[in-house]
Amino acid sequence: MLIEYCAEQELKHHLAQKGVEARVELTSSSVDYLRVTKDAPLYGRAEVVRIGRRIGFIDTWCWQDSEDLPVSRGTCRLRIFES
Repeated sequence: MLIEYCAEQELKHHLAQKGVEARVELTSSSVDYLRVTKDAPLYGRAEVVRIGRRIGFIDTWCWQDSEDLPVSRGTCRLRIFES
């Protein structure tokens, strides 16, 4: 869930910087669980890979103690609906 949320927010932020007001909707995602998590805060970071006319591709990483030791990685594809 955090992976998808980070991807949506990153795409919205990226589009807003370009002056585009749009609604985004998750079309598909792929999540790789890399290590066991513990009862501690979970952080996420997303990066725009590519934005087309209607689809955005976002990579996301989640970690707990150190960003160098991710606990999961995800790739999301989001549909862009321009207002």
